Amino acid sequence: MGVLENEKKTNELLNYYGLSKEQQREFWNIIRHIFNHEEFQRRMSKEFPHHGEITLGEHILSDAAMTYKLTESSRFKRADFDRKTAVIIAMFHDLYTLNWQNNPDNFVDNSYNNHAFRHPIEAIINAVNFYPEYFEDDNTYKIIDGVIHHMFPVPVKRFDGSPMELKNEEAFNKIPDRIKNLIIFSSNRGFNYNHFSICRSTFLEGRIMSKADKIVSIRNYMDDIGQNGPLSILTLFTGVNKNLENYEETEKLKKRR
Repeated sequence: MGVLENEKKTNELLNYYGLSKEQQREFWNIIRHIFNHEEFQRRMSKEFPHHGEITLGEHILSDAAMTYKLTESSRFKRADFDRKTAVIIAMFHDLYTLNWQNNPDNFVDNSYNNHAFRHPIEAIINAVNFYPEYFEDDNTYKIIDGVIHHMFPVPVKRFDGSPMELKNEEAFNKIPDRIKNLIIFSSNRGFNYNHFSICRSTFLEGRIMSKADKIVSIRNYMDDIGQNGPLSILTLFTGVNKNLENYEETEKLKKRR
């Protein structure tokens, strides 16, 4: 599926989430550059299944649309925040490296590095590498912190000297020390428990995006459960999805480890 087909699918999502034509124009002005990137387009393909029948790219765009929608709500209408930054955080929040379902390459040696806890770190590392121009001004830390803590209250793996098992560790080593240090700092914020950090984003932009992610994800989970039964929720924790290809091979490999 090409860029034009994905753009059409995105417009259908924006209609589903109730964005007016004027809002859709503003939304596209914010995301266009990110959307057109080849790495984002990859995440719109079946190479990156997410929850149920949707791709990772569709999930990201749904979160971005819901983030935009929340910024229009009366709760946040008069608050001091930057809508563009909130939507950018949404566009970056799940740019992890590998498909996490039925993928032996995504296995880790330490349970604290499972996809759920590790992927926000991978996502921000990839965002910095794919879109360095978004990390050159005063919003840099706001975006970093919003992505890293978007799963709150689910913890994130922190840089504490233990193995990280990042699937994009080489990319992390290549980014500027200034940004690398901000990522490390953010990962160690908040309540530290074992190898995890548990806290929400420092900034309202990140908190709005985190709320949007919960709304969209709950809808996805309920749709998935409706289609595939309650046990489908286990995929979130195991990465093994009986409804996708390579299930049996992945299950066998997982049991050997």
